[in-house]
Amino acid sequence: MEPGRFGRLGRWSIVAGMVAGVELKLGWHPGDAVTDELLEACAELFSNHYGVWSAAAPVEAGVRAGKHVRMTADTIRSSLIRENSLLATTHADGRLVAYATAVRDDLPGAEDAAVTTWVTQLVVHEAYRHRGVAKRLLAAMWGFSNQAAWGLVTANPYAVRALEKATTRRCEPKVIRVRAADLASFGEAHIPYIAGKTFTVNENESRVNTEFYVDHAGVPQMIKRVSKDEPWTLGELPEGEEWLAFTFRDQPTFELTREEFARRLADSDQLVSEAFSRMSLDKQHVWTRHTSHEVDVIISKGGLRPGQRLADFGCGVGRHLLEFARRGFHGAGFDSVGRFVTRAREDAETEGLEGVTFDVADVRTVTPDPRPDVILCLYDVIGSFANDEDNDKIIRNIAANLGEGGVVVVSVMNMELTEALAERRADVMNDPTALDLLPAASIMQDTGNVFDPAFYLVDPSSSLVYRREQFNADRGIPMELIVRDRRYRRDELIGKFEAAGFETLSCDFVRLGRWDAPLDGRDGRAKEILYVGRRRA
Repeated sequence: MEPGRFGRLGRWSIVAGMVAGVELKLGWHPGDAVTDELLEACAELFSNHYGVWSAAAPVEAGVRAGKHVRMTADTIRSSLIRENSLLATTHADGRLVAYATAVRDDLPGAEDAAVTTWVTQLVVHEAYRHRGVAKRLLAAMWGFSNQAAWGLVTANPYAVRALEKATTRRCEPKVIRVRAADLASFGEAHIPYIAGKTFTVNENESRVNTEFYVDHAGVPQMIKRVSKDEPWTLGELPEGEEWLAFTFRDQPTFELTREEFARRLADSDQLVSEAFSRMSLDKQHVWTRHTSHEVDVIISKGGLRPGQRLADFGCGVGRHLLEFARRGFHGAGFDSVGRFVTRAREDAETEGLEGVTFDVADVRTVTPDPRPDVILCLYDVIGSFANDEDNDKIIRNIAANLGEGGVVVVSVMNMELTEALAERRADVMNDPTALDLLPAASIMQDTGNVFDPAFYLVDPSSSLVYRREQFNADRGIPMELIVRDRRYRRDELIGKFEAAGFETLSCDFVRLGRWDAPLDGRDGRAKEILYVGRRRA
């Protein structure tokens, strides 16, 4: 799958679940990539929904019992300029409803690399509390990374439970005590409000005196509520202090329900789309070297001629459509990622290429106007959705936007080769631990070879292929996410398009850079299937 080729609406288009009928969308952002606009939205959310000052708070400017604790965008920015800082967000109907900031580094005192994520702020809009938003947001902060420790300091018992659910481990004071000195060193090095503070960690309590006097009036009732299913272990909380809540990789885990695990995978799908959108591939990357050859083959196999109008569904940075424009074609490109669309527009303007436009759109529903003679949908846009019904929607929309005799050209990943090479198979929904055995690698950025059997798993029950992909490795500690894609057999692909109203002109197994030379489906080079069809009456 070529980064930038996502035929989805907006930056986070996969539905991440509904809360009170509202679609939630997750995102994550390296600290140095957070915009001023997003920082202002975070500050506003914090200032209105974090909490109020306690009556025990010292009298000073801006501090008054019952008044909202305020936060500025500059203060949040200062926590994100540190190396390996991260912001995770949740939006509902385009509005920020939750965010968390964190810093990652190796835990001091560990013999081996022991990556730890310390969440420094966690805020959820009042209207979205008690609905699983916080646990999903926290899980988004580390994805499927196999870290050593995760934690936060908080005066909110619900935040502690969210951490436990996000890591499938319990916060146990006796376990935290073993690492307390290392955690204090970590806080001293990375978190200003922890530096120099007193830790109290023993068999029955785990807290730190942050001298942060947020109101605790509701804490006893919250502890009572969260203790219905699991006992509260972190002890009571004196004024001005916060619980030190951490879980660790070597602790026993508890199982997620099937629904919770499915939700976590769907959330990972969203984050993968966001991560792919940040990848910048120059013209020498393996995916982008063969544009001219690919256009040659498309023109030949489709019988195309200059002057015809094209639509590119999932156009990425527009490389194919721009090449067609150089050869006298016209058309429109559609992609979900705004910055790729912007780059395509800029490249067209720089070259003085007229007759091509680029827009952000969902290729499952977009209606190009005027109607195109040819629709391209290349590099695995079909197959990018785990739910195959969404992939089928793309095919049906292609058919709906082509008149009789219109040509479609599609490339998808070859499932026949994938299955032939596979070394790992598992029913992931019934055996989630199978994903723990997948090694992590930054394949998409480095080599693009998503057919290396050492790095993927085939799920025969769903026909999905799973990988553990590393993102942002060039920024320090990488983010690890589970990537799942759908690949196709030749007969299956032909069947889908013929059912949608197409006559098959050709359907060949091909390799990168030689789309003109068909291969056997199990040839190790045959990683793509190139389909060309004509719309029937």
